Amino acid sequence: MNFNYQDETIIKLLHFFITKYDYEPLIVHGTRDELWLQNIDAEFQVIRLVKHHIHNAEQYQFDQYKTKRVMDKMRFKTWTFNIKALTVYFDIDEDIKIDNEHKQKSIILKEGELLTTSALAEFYPNITDKIIPKQSDVSNYILLTEEINQKTMEKNKKLDNLFKESNIPYITISLIAINILIFLLLSLLPGLIIFFVNVPKNLMGFDYYRLITAAFLHANLIHLGFNMYALYIIGSAIENYFGKVKYLIIYFLSAIGSSLLSVLFLKGGYSLGASGAIFGLLGAFLYFAYKYRVYMGPVLRNQLVPIIIINLAIGLLPGIDMAGHIGGLVMGLLTANAISIDHKPINEQIPNWLLVITYILFMFFMIK
Repeated sequence: MNFNYQDETIIKLLHFFITKYDYEPLIVHGTRDELWLQNIDAEFQVIRLVKHHIHNAEQYQFDQYKTKRVMDKMRFKTWTFNIKALTVYFDIDEDIKIDNEHKQKSIILKEGELLTTSALAEFYPNITDKIIPKQSDVSNYILLTEEINQKTMEKNKKLDNLFKESNIPYITISLIAINILIFLLLSLLPGLIIFFVNVPKNLMGFDYYRLITAAFLHANLIHLGFNMYALYIIGSAIENYFGKVKYLIIYFLSAIGSSLLSVLFLKGGYSLGASGAIFGLLGAFLYFAYKYRVYMGPVLRNQLVPIIIINLAIGLLPGIDMAGHIGGLVMGLLTANAISIDHKPINEQIPNWLLVITYILFMFFMIK
């Protein structure tokens, strides 16, 4: 079996981008003799390998316009506004002038160029070391294809595990049970509630335990029922996506962040309820949906963001603790970003955790 230059180079480029830079195939309807790859977190979110012949400037301009249209759709779908594309042409007339705009880069790979000083080396300096194997026989291409398939299967398995429905959300159910038990207990001893709610900062003193206890108190049955329903729906998802330990960290830090901002803005009376912690879970869900926006773009755009906006708008009504909701949402976002879903190196986690700690310390300073 013989491979021409295009076939040989394309299989090597696919192997390089998929196994080294975590790209994945992008299905674009209406295209022929083109391969599209995407990675939202890469320098170039879109990479195109164009095999068909570009024979004049008009065809080239139309090809660039087509790419721009796909990029616009990706921006809308994934909420990624800074999308750049790199197009690799294999067969284009020499008299065509290549336009390299900021968002769209084009290069031409002539036969044999990849083996020497490839134009791709400008963006991927290690490409000539990584992409060219010593042998160029059929067995090598079979090996490259198998490695591409293996990488794709591993990524699909990881996504399947991430998005699959969990069994019973034990942590969420336990939190709901604790809230219900405390509500029943304080229904019998209503006078105790004043010792555990959030109070204005001038009355807080050193009763910092209130920052946690207030998140387990509810004013009435409707308040409890609404919050527990929301906790079950959102909490079950976060418990599934982040795992039980990370879920608890997000929940309790969100409760603290909510209480701190609530105390800061309380002018009188008191605040209580799990809604601040639930808003923190919404913040974590927002982080998760944006991180996986290639797959959850419609959920992010059509469901999650409208839910957050509507609930924040409800917070403008009298008697609703708007500050607590915002404090929980911000803390949930910060904590989810710090705790992450992936196993990041320690040096990458430290700045995000410093941001969480700084936020908490600043709020403590403000309520003193």
